[in-house]
Amino acid sequence: ELKMKFEDVFELIETEPIAAASIGQVYKARLISNGETVALKIQRPKCEDVIALDLYVLRWWSGVANFITELLNRDINLQSIIDDFGELIYRELDYEAEAANAQRFSELYASVPDVFVPKIYSEMTTQKVLTMEWVDGTRLTDSNTLKAIGLDNEKLIDTLVQCSLRQILENGFFHADPHAGNLLACADGRLCYLDFGMMSYAAPEQRNGFLLAVVHIVNRDWGELVRVYQRLGFIPEGTDVTPIEVALEKALPDVLNADITELNFKNVVGKLGDIMYTYPFSLPPFYIAIIRCLGVLEGVAIQVRTECFLQLDFAL
Repeated sequence: ELKMKFEDVFELIETEPIAAASIGQVYKARLISNGETVALKIQRPKCEDVIALDLYVLRWWSGVANFITELLNRDINLQSIIDDFGELIYRELDYEAEAANAQRFSELYASVPDVFVPKIYSEMTTQKVLTMEWVDGTRLTDSNTLKAIGLDNEKLIDTLVQCSLRQILENGFFHADPHAGNLLACADGRLCYLDFGMMSYAAPEQRNGFLLAVVHIVNRDWGELVRVYQRLGFIPEGTDVTPIEVALEKALPDVLNADITELNFKNVVGKLGDIMYTYPFSLPPFYIAIIRCLGVLEGVAIQVRTECFLQLDFAL
């Protein structure tokens, strides 16, 4: 891949992979040129062939499912969902694209207090090999080690949530997969992001729409919420929205007065999902990526702090 002999560029510090990385494996190595320690991510052989076959099968069966949903008078295009999923997977296959994502992420967020983004070695990166600065750190879920080295896991979670919301709402370019395996706590207390293969972008009007939707849910203004969904293209023009407004009012909790246990993000999204399945909603990729990101954030927060929930009013 690099058009040079491995031993002329790298020296393996450990001969076995130190981690799995989805479609690749990560090795700890040292650069011969300057002695710097790097993480060397190498894609598994024939990954693209296997994924292409899987997507072909999924797309064929989703076409059959589309035929069935049309018979049931449902506007659900499963094939387009598979296409979006396939685009996301193929982006992850290209490590040069991931390197570009990491560099852009660094430009936007490396200056955020308590956030660290590893350096990418572009000259030693190809579509199937990614060379990144090695980072020594602790998993956010390793509470005992964090406590032993004097790090506050609650502060780390606050940094993660605040930075993620800033990504989504301010710049629109955000890490769509911030699970515990893609995060490290550095010894100096900074939060380190890893793996930039799954990124997404929300345009300004989409970010504004998302914020307005949260405001209308808090205010229980279902008519305005439905109109925001229409402007975002979630609901086709000409749809009778009265039943949707009624369903939203019955399903979603009163954010200002509800018990805290009703406000966990998984619960709210589950209820919204039921409505969006029942009525003719069509969700664009950016919205699905935001929902996934917030859901993953809540999952990490709950892992680290047992009774923590990512609340809608916190998102405001």
